[in-house]
Order: sequence, then structure tokens, then C-alpha cells
Amino acid sequence: LPLSRTLAIGAQIAEGLAAAHEAGIVHRDLKPENVMLLPDGRLKLLDFGLARSAGATPITELGLAVGTAAYMPPEAFGPRGERPDETGPAGDLWAFGTLLYETLAGERPFGGERQGMVHRILHEAPPALETIRPDLPPALGAIVRRCLAKAPAERPASAREILSDLASAGLWESTESGSARIAPIPAESSRPRHRSRFRSLLLVAALLGLAAAVALALFLYLRSRPAAPPVYVAVLEPKVTGPDPEPEHALIAANLQAAILRALAALDGVAAVESAQVKAVSGSTPQIARAVAAGEVVTAEAACAADLCHVRLRRLSGADGRVLWTAALQLPPSRPLVFAEAVAASIRRGYPERRARGEPPEFAIDEGVYRHYLALREQLANGRDLDHALAELEELRAQAPKMIEVYSLAASAARRRFGETGERRYLDRGLDLARQARKLAPDDPRPLASLFDLELQAGHLDEAQEILDAFEKIDPAAALLRRGQLAERRGHEAEAIELMIAAVRIQPSWRTLLVLANAEYRQGRLDAARRHLGELLDRSPGNVEGLRTLAQIELLNDPQRAADLLEQLVAKKPDAGSLSNLGLAFLLLRRYAEAETSFRRTLALDPHDPAALLNLADCLTLLGREAEARGRYREILSAAEPEPTLDKWPQFSLRAQAWAHLGETEKAIETIQKALRLTPDNAQLAFEASVVYIVIGDRGSALFHARRAAEAGLDPRWFGFSWFDPLRSDPAFPHRAS
Repeated sequence: LPLSRTLAIGAQIAEGLAAAHEAGIVHRDLKPENVMLLPDGRLKLLDFGLARSAGATPITELGLAVGTAAYMPPEAFGPRGERPDETGPAGDLWAFGTLLYETLAGERPFGGERQGMVHRILHEAPPALETIRPDLPPALGAIVRRCLAKAPAERPASAREILSDLASAGLWESTESGSARIAPIPAESSRPRHRSRFRSLLLVAALLGLAAAVALALFLYLRSRPAAPPVYVAVLEPKVTGPDPEPEHALIAANLQAAILRALAALDGVAAVESAQVKAVSGSTPQIARAVAAGEVVTAEAACAADLCHVRLRRLSGADGRVLWTAALQLPPSRPLVFAEAVAASIRRGYPERRARGEPPEFAIDEGVYRHYLALREQLANGRDLDHALAELEELRAQAPKMIEVYSLAASAARRRFGETGERRYLDRGLDLARQARKLAPDDPRPLASLFDLELQAGHLDEAQEILDAFEKIDPAAALLRRGQLAERRGHEAEAIELMIAAVRIQPSWRTLLVLANAEYRQGRLDAARRHLGELLDRSPGNVEGLRTLAQIELLNDPQRAADLLEQLVAKKPDAGSLSNLGLAFLLLRRYAEAETSFRRTLALDPHDPAALLNLADCLTLLGREAEARGRYREILSAAEPEPTLDKWPQFSLRAQAWAHLGETEKAIETIQKALRLTPDNAQLAFEASVVYIVIGDRGSALFHARRAAEAGLDPRWFGFSWFDPLRSDPAFPHRAS
């Protein structure tokens, strides 16, 4: 800027700091975004969100640097052992010097990426201003150099001293009102012109031609190079404290999380890690970030009383938990929409280096509708009845026809209901809702993920492929993972594994590793699945999904280890899946009474679990209670037959075994063949096919599938059940069971 304008801006900032410091207040976050120029030429300092009284107990946690790194003084990073939150007035004077330097030079004194910038702040001098601005008055250059002294004691004693130095050098004189005024920028037409019109036109034409050539070269380069992966951000569950009842805290926390995720979804080059994936892990910030492979973590805390919440937002480094940005807001929880918009706007300001991804979706609704949405969001997270929730979401959709969050929540609920019932109408409803959400916000990544999963589940493979083409620009790791799922669905199993491994290379989160391990398990690549589950548990120790999948694999060749793992899981969280598999492990170990107890505990949690029903029926058969067993086999067949999709092979196999035990030979063969067509190389399915064939009396087919299962590494104890007795005399049968 011109010197006169720079001096007027600098003098007013110094006046503002002098007033604050003399009142005992330190700003601690002085930067260009917090300086407002008013139309009448006055200047205001904004956002004292990080300010505190000098000598007061810090608001921030001890040991965390606060502020914006480019304007933070060396002592804010604690290089000499100071507590990094104890920056005083001298820290504001450093930021003032940084601002003045930037105004004069057009660039920051310590630029670059954060790590290099911090090193320069701590150890290097900035480029000399005199070489950039030859017109710089020596007194002004001296003030900037003193403000940027590494040691606080070497900086000016106060902002008032800076004003005195400016006045002594004749660089500033206060107006009658006591404030410097900012002069207007000189008009472009007042600058002298020395070239002829013809020469100017030639120069302009040449420059335009050069610019076009450079732009074309840059376009071709950017088009040909691979897209850089985004920064993956984990949003932790917000913490809300205060005297209000717990349900109100839950709504405030849901609002905070929804607002943060909405803001991140609108930023180019940012990918928010799925909330469920973050919720499944615990520990310190670096531990959570490592488990979900996030480069950054966003946290939110709210201390609420009456109708005021003091909200603290933080952007943290995933590697070491350093504070990259922080903001403090005071918001009314009784107006959740105002609350959410303020939080989202603050988060967007916290990522100044990221551009908006297209136009944000319209969000014109009233406070009551938004509060109802938050309540439903929270209830669905806690197991709300899905049919009633879907009806309420339909009403909300009529009241907020352009709010994509309502569409996405309803699509998720419909998909869950389809998983529970197998009724196609729920899947169709979910598809319709997800497609409408995508139309409303084509640049938002949230509807894309949901829509892909629904299209894949419906068997619409070409539609799923088209979604991935758009998704790849937003989140390449998630796109690769889903490309792998699509390839597997098309029957290209080797390609599927390669794509999933490529996704793991970009973002080795516990969920990505789990999807890969499950695909390897389905294809009979048990050693590879164990290896990737080991990596998962290294990143996320005690991860329930990882342990459950590992136990399921160990059931195939080490039932005792599987039982040990499952007993740990059941002690932590006695869910139906773990209890059912624990019962199966006991069954393989011939501990039939314990197996029956586990299966009955499973059915108490989920009375219609087909795997638990089959295993209990098998257990009752082995205990000689055949009439009771037949009743359980019939219960399995009372459910509707599933769609023939890859993830439904276990349901076909269970139904085939039930048909076999009930003597329905043709139905048993037809159903087990459907399962085998879906996943022909699965060791567990090979065993289950051998069960079907031996029960219906087809010894040749039973022996063939039993050998395939044994060759894939299935433990011989699986063949110890009594229904395999007719095959034990055959030398090809894997009969060495204890």
C-alpha cells in the first residue's frame, strides 16, 4: 500500500492495542481478518475471542499454542521452555509488526507451509524491507524490526511507545478526534503515462498472448497430473457441559457436529471422516487420528448456562495434537439454526487456504423445523423405531424441501429398514431420497456416498459407476474402495483387491482395512486378511469390528483362539454377532451346553437372527432334541428370501441348511447353488455346502466341498459333527478331528 495509507492503518491499530493493553487486555489473535476498515476511514479491531486479562488464568489448556501461526510470536511456540499460552502485550506487538510488514511488502515476513514458517519465526530474520520498499522511511523500518525481535524484551515497551516514535519521526499526527484517518487510494488515472497508445496496445496484445499460452500449458499440466489426496479430517464428538438436562446437551452436541460436518463438506480439498468410524475409537487426539488415518482433527466444546453457550472450536494436527487454529463463540442454544450457521461460518474461516466447493445448498428453514431435524437425528443414532422416524422425516421434508440433511437422514433410515426387513420398497425409497439429495447439492460429497451404497445394493452397477466418477474428485481413497466393491460385485475379484489396497495406501483407516480384510476373507485369502486385521488392530487397539472379524476368521482354523477373542468381546459388549460366534466356537469345541447358552443369549437380543437360529437348531440336534430343532429350522425359512447380492450369500446358505435338515432336498440344492454362484471361493461356504450335501445324502458332492474347505485351511474340527460320520471311512475326507 502507499506509505500514507500504511501509516494511517498502522497508527490506528497501535491506538487500539494501546487502549486494550492499558485496560489490561491482551488480544492474542491480531491478523488481517480481525481488522475492519469502516467507510468513514476509521478502523476497528475485532474478535477478542482469544483475549484474556493480563495475568489471568488462561482459558486455553496449558501447553497448547493459540492464535494464527503466521502472526504468532516465537514465545507462543515455547522454544525456551515458556508455557506457550502465556503470550502478553509483547505478542500483540509482534503481530502488529507482522501486519505492518505485510502491508508494506505485500507478503508476510515468514511465509510458506506451517512447519517451515514456524522454523523461520523461531530462527530466521525476514527479508529486509528496505530492499522491497526503497521509499521506506528509516524510522518506520526500525519500528517494524523492533516489533519482530525474537526476544519479547527487545520489542517496544508498549503500543503507546510506537505511536510516540511515529510522531517523533513526523510520520503520524493525530486528528482532532484523536485518531488517524485512512487516505483514499490514488486513482489509477492520476499516474503519468509515457508510452504512446499504439505501443501500449502492442504490449497488451503480447501480454495477452503470453498469458493465454501460460494458461493453456497450466491447464494441460493440471489435467494430466494425478489429483492430490485431500486432507482427511476427523470430527470428534462435541463435549457439552452445564446445568441443563442431558437431552438438551445431546441436541446441542448434535447441532455442533452437524454444523461442522456441513462446513467441511463445502470445502474443496477436505474430506471429513465418517462420524461412525470416528465414534468407534477412543484415546488421545493423535491416537484417534491414527486409527482413522486423519491428517487433522476438529474438536468442539460448549459450556452452557441459561441461554448462552461459550463454544470453543479447534483445528488440530492429527500427528501431534498441535493447535492449528482456534475460535471462541458465544451462541444461544434456543436458536439452533443461528447457532449452527455461526459455527459453520467459523469453521470455514478456520480453513482460509481452502476454497468453497461450488454453491452451498439453500438452507432456508425456520428454527422449529431445524430443531425437529436435530431431535430425529439424535433419536435415530440411539435406535429409534425406523418406521415412525421415516414418517416424521417425510413431514420434515415437506417443510424443508431443500435441506439435503433431511433427505440424507431419511435415505439412511430407509436403507437400515431394508436391511432389517428385506422389503424392496424401503430400498427404492432410500434410492429416491438419495437421488433427490444429489440433485439439490451436486457438489456435496455426503449424498454421493449414500447413493453409491444404495445403487450397489439394488444391483444398479452402471449407475454406481457413474457416481464414482464424480466422487473420485472429492475423496480418492473412498472412491477407490468403492471401485473395489463394484469390481467384486462384477466378479472381478483380483481387480477388487488391488483397488482396495490402493485405497489403503492413501488412507489406511481401520474401516478401509476392515473392508479389505473382509473381501480377502470372502475370497479365501485368509493369511492376507489376518495381516490386514493385524494392521487394523495396531492402529486401533481393541477395535470391536476388527476383533470380531479376526475371531470369525480364526473360527475356520483355530476355534480355541476364536473362543478366547470372542469371550473378550462379549465381556466388553455382549452384542448378538459376538454371542452367536462364541456359541459356534463352543459348538466346534464340543462344549454343547455352553453353546446353547450363547445361542439363547443371542436370540434374547435378536429373536430373528437366522445364524443364531440355525446354530441353536444344530446344537439341539447334536444334543438329541430333534423335534425342538426342527421348529428352529422352520423359523429360519419364515423370513422372505433375500435378493441375490454378494453380501447375501450367508442367508442363502443358512436357508439351504435348514431345507436340508427338514428333508427338502431340491430346495436345499437350489438354494446352496445360489450361494455358491455368489462367492465360489469362500472356505466357510464350501464347508456349509458339504453340510447341505451330506445331510441330504449326496456323499460325492459333500466330499468334494469338504476337501475344498480343508484345502483352504479349515480346521479339521469342523468335520467332527456327527452328520459327517458316513464319510469318515473315505481316505480323502479331512477326518483327523479330535
